[in-house]
Amino acid sequence: GAEAIWHLERALEQNPNQSELITALRSLYKRYRNIDQAKVPMTAGAVARQAMANQSYEQAIETLRSALVRHKDRIDLRLLLAESLWAGSDPVESAEAAMDVLESLPDCLSANAIMTRLWLQEGRSSDAQRYLNRVEAVAPYLAVEIATNRPVDDDAFHIEKLDVKRSAQAELALNRPDWLQDISP
Repeated sequence: GAEAIWHLERALEQNPNQSELITALRSLYKRYRNIDQAKVPMTAGAVARQAMANQSYEQAIETLRSALVRHKDRIDLRLLLAESLWAGSDPVESAEAAMDVLESLPDCLSANAIMTRLWLQEGRSSDAQRYLNRVEAVAPYLAVEIATNRPVDDDAFHIEKLDVKRSAQAELALNRPDWLQDISP
């Protein structure tokens, strides 16, 4: 019960207006906490996301900092803080928060994107490169968009269809296993 409530609250933070989540959360509150109320209380993450959606970045930042005092282990809130700080035009504090996230999640797309943008803004492309490489590994279109500072055409990347049979034959011809050397055709 408590775990299901926790997970639904995190899902609701991502989309605070989704009626199915609200209904399910009300049901769990009633069943496991004996709370029957029409309005589901908003978590700090949901309040911060709504503030960001309304471009009230200072409110989002204040809400997140307050929540992180109580929930130091919430990496998702630390990342949301980094995003709020970036959107609120505080790149240095945003980078500090992003680096904090990267200590635990070195491949975090959003934190790496913040670090890439910061170093590119500072004209230090060599410092940006390692973060850009991580972005590119997960989201190549985003990496190009960040590097060029403009939208990327949908057809910017083309992947050749893999011919599995031809690839396997080529691999076998190049790297013949030891045990196969002694077998004559």
